Amino acid sequence: MALDRNTLRDDLLAAFEAAKEEEWGAEEVAGALADAIDAYVRGGRVSGLQTSVSLDTVNGNPATGAGTGTQTGSIALQ
Repeated sequence: MALDRNTLRDDLLAAFEAAKEEEWGAEEVAGALADAIDAYVRGGRVSGLQTSVSLDTVNGNPATGAGTGTQTGSIALQ
């Protein structure tokens, strides 16, 4: 799925509104913003990855191979 800009905007707006209503400190605001941005980035998918394979030998015989394809995967962050 593509990155969802509208959800990010809504999550950021909700964080700012909560911060104002509940008189959050900088730590709470930063945490809420980090959570919204983290969810936005992790919600994206990577596509169009290309792969290439090269083999030294197969059953003692030299061999090479290459391939391309369209793949998708989740974004992994630490």
